[in-house]
Amino acid sequence: MLKLFENAEKYDKSIRSFKSELYIKGVLHLKHRNRFLRRVPQSRIFPKDVKDYIGESIGSLDYTAPFTFDRHVEAVSGTFPDMKQDTDMLLDFFNLTIYRESLIEDHLLSPFCEKNSNFYKYRQDSIRGNHAYYSYSPKYNNTQLVKGTFVLNTQLMVIEKVSFSGKYEFLKFDMTVNMGGMGFYIYLPVDYHFNFKFSFIGNKLEGEYRVLQSYTNLEHVFEPVMSKSTNKYDLSERYSHTVDVSKARIDSAFVASHRLLPLEAEEQDIYARWAHRQDSISKLPLPPKRRRTFGDFADDVLFSHSYINLGKQLGRLRVNPLLDIGLFNYSSTRGYSYRQDFKYVYQFSDQREIVIRPRIGYNIKYKQLFWRLIARYEYWPRKQGTIEVEIGNGNRIRGAINKNINGSFFSDNYIHLKHEIELFNGMDLDLGLVFHDRQPWKLSEEQAAELNLRGHYKSFSPNIHLEYTPGQYYYMNGNKKQDVYSPYPTFAVDWEGGFKHVLGSTSRYERVELDVSYEWNMDTMHKISWRLGGGKFTNKSNLEFVEYHNFRKYYLPESWEDELGGRFTLLDSHWFNESLYYLRGHIIYESPLLLLGQIGTTWVQRERLYGSALHTDIFSNYFEFGYGFSTHIFDLGFYVSFMNGKYNEIGVKYNFTLFH
Repeated sequence: MLKLFENAEKYDKSIRSFKSELYIKGVLHLKHRNRFLRRVPQSRIFPKDVKDYIGESIGSLDYTAPFTFDRHVEAVSGTFPDMKQDTDMLLDFFNLTIYRESLIEDHLLSPFCEKNSNFYKYRQDSIRGNHAYYSYSPKYNNTQLVKGTFVLNTQLMVIEKVSFSGKYEFLKFDMTVNMGGMGFYIYLPVDYHFNFKFSFIGNKLEGEYRVLQSYTNLEHVFEPVMSKSTNKYDLSERYSHTVDVSKARIDSAFVASHRLLPLEAEEQDIYARWAHRQDSISKLPLPPKRRRTFGDFADDVLFSHSYINLGKQLGRLRVNPLLDIGLFNYSSTRGYSYRQDFKYVYQFSDQREIVIRPRIGYNIKYKQLFWRLIARYEYWPRKQGTIEVEIGNGNRIRGAINKNINGSFFSDNYIHLKHEIELFNGMDLDLGLVFHDRQPWKLSEEQAAELNLRGHYKSFSPNIHLEYTPGQYYYMNGNKKQDVYSPYPTFAVDWEGGFKHVLGSTSRYERVELDVSYEWNMDTMHKISWRLGGGKFTNKSNLEFVEYHNFRKYYLPESWEDELGGRFTLLDSHWFNESLYYLRGHIIYESPLLLLGQIGTTWVQRERLYGSALHTDIFSNYFEFGYGFSTHIFDLGFYVSFMNGKYNEIGVKYNFTLFH
């Protein structure tokens, strides 16, 4: 085993690229189903009287290091309701990399990587000639670990056959894989046998897949590769992420002539029964077209994502289901909140793009309705050049600096104009104008006058945001630049200045913020992220409201990751709007096996520890510590805070992530 671990990294890096032909055959049995099956992504509306299905596809799978798989489907055949869409079912399980840290992308810790060996127990069952037969099992009952057997060629010190089984989300599976037999092909899988059982709210499905893969144009590390790009940060040749089914045709004759595995008797029977149904249907008079009922419409609106194609000249619209459980969120300090997002996209032929993103949300604790509309025109995709307009209402804010408005709450309506451009690789410049109109909250003009408050507090502010990421790797998707990663931190500076007497502005101030952030992927499954920053109002001669760009409270959270990436969960909202300067730091550690993952839980996928520290002109120190974990249904976090060396409070936050 030690020798195998020693060689595993070399095996993983031995293949630079390959092209392969791929044959997939899948059989699905519906054991029990109900209407909740439609809530599963990529699920289909199956006929009520049909429980057995078969699908086959002929195509190719190409690989380019470090981890890019491009699949092209040439022809499909089968009995699924929509064959072209069903060709992608469970595809990730056939992008197997046994010598990497994870078996399938960032899922399932490989037992053949030395970093993971502490999570597994190994046993040599027997030796026959040059072959040693092993079994392995996880030390912990965790969804990221698998168990199984493998056959090791002790002369070449490579794995010839491997099986593994486990559970991920709602899927129980077991797979047997045979590796190639000669030269560098011995590092690559050639034959998959995959079985699975799916269970979700009373729905039970079982299936079996067989996959055969033959390789051409294999390129290993000892062969020189001439890159077309002179820029070492341009990874375009290695990033062509596609699963192309657009050219696939439904052609049973072609699939039959290229079929690499004969059909079993059961599979032939599924085809025969399907053909009989099609023949019977063709002899019946066409039934009257079923009218969509109100129940059908309500089901789509409440539970289904809608993608509305408005035509080639009008773009497309994405609408979330109204009862999408992932749009609900709770935290002990922020209470319950709900949001709804829409997205309209129109793309020109040269990849210029217009995106319009309305949002509406409500926070129950603060009894506030939030709305926002962002219209974005990307006019220069190669340089990430965009023009953006954002209008909406912000957080309800308390006037805390000007003694005339101290303690009063104000609503906020704003408009933000922004232009973004990449000056050179890694260096982005944003120039903007922000206009705020704040009004006393729930006060009539007479009541405001009695409190010596104006009816409107307006501010007009140019702002500049400069962000630099050294060593920014990227790839070109056609004419559009996509940033990938960098081994260095990201540095940012943000300046904003308020000018009086412009559009009725009554506020004069200057604000400067600095920020440094870094995400270190220690390996596929472990990550450390940190963020440091500070801000100050350098000119406060006529400052009426304190509002920072980085240091602020969000009542409609974007996502769990955003919360962990440099936010204070328990800090009360008013502190964000009373501090004339701040210094802060955050650190997060993420692992699949931290606490719960090592005591027998099968549903925890990720665990996180994080700590945050803050210093302002109001209090000398504030610390916040937390522990959180993610499952395939929800995220949950527990937090405790301390202020000025004394215990402050504890809190909890969760949000649903079911099928997100």
